[in-house]
Amino acid sequence: MHTPWIALALLLLALRAPTPAAADDGAAVSKQMQAALEPELSALRSMTLSVTGTDGSSTPITLGEARAVVGGTARILAVVLAPPAMRGTAYLIKHGGPGTQDVQWVYVPAINRVRTIASPEAFTAFLNSDFNYADLGFVSMGSQFSSLGDAEHDGVKCQQVQAIPKETWAYARTVTCVAKDSHLPVDRQIYDPANGLWKVQKWSRPEVIDGVPSIRKVSMEDVQMKSRTDIVVGSVRYGLPIPESLFDPAGLVKVADASIWGTLAVAAPPN
Repeated sequence: MHTPWIALALLLLALRAPTPAAADDGAAVSKQMQAALEPELSALRSMTLSVTGTDGSSTPITLGEARAVVGGTARILAVVLAPPAMRGTAYLIKHGGPGTQDVQWVYVPAINRVRTIASPEAFTAFLNSDFNYADLGFVSMGSQFSSLGDAEHDGVKCQQVQAIPKETWAYARTVTCVAKDSHLPVDRQIYDPANGLWKVQKWSRPEVIDGVPSIRKVSMEDVQMKSRTDIVVGSVRYGLPIPESLFDPAGLVKVADASIWGTLAVAAPPN
């Protein structure tokens, strides 16, 4: 005789429980963004990094970036090509795969040593900029994702996705606006451990290069410290054969002198 009451109670619980569809949609959108940002083709880029402080001054740094799959594992290399005082500083990251952490190395010529970056160090500043090492790595799929609905940024219709990482001591959460048409990110709000807005990252100037949708500018603004860093992409080449030796941690000492950077027009990119 209590069956109707039990059925009613179960119905009420089902109505109150969060639907898994929203979380699943957030993860699916993030997976699409990952595929858009990390195509399987090898890639070679010249980039200019500029840090602008509160006084408005900035010093441009020219970088070379290479991406490829080595031994079945994706890798990213970034090396300073100019100015001469910083030339040779290099950063290498090896994708850890599902359920494992990425492995990262850094080489600083003044110290003349290749060093493995410990996990907490991944959130230290890259070249004294507003980007952390982790910001420049692979798209992390280890967070808890949820969809926050539709939005529009700079005329681009997008899907908002919240990501809460497993460890929140560095970033409590991020909210990313992903373009519905290209699946490329447009805007990301990054919150500190106290859940205050810390940084705002923007991707702009999308362009199809060699048939691949590409971002030509990425900026990171620290809204708390009132500073900003822009990375503008100059030359881009996809599908080039890149020597596997370029992604060997032991070779970071001389990677800035690799001849492959000569295939890029390392010149001042458009403003």
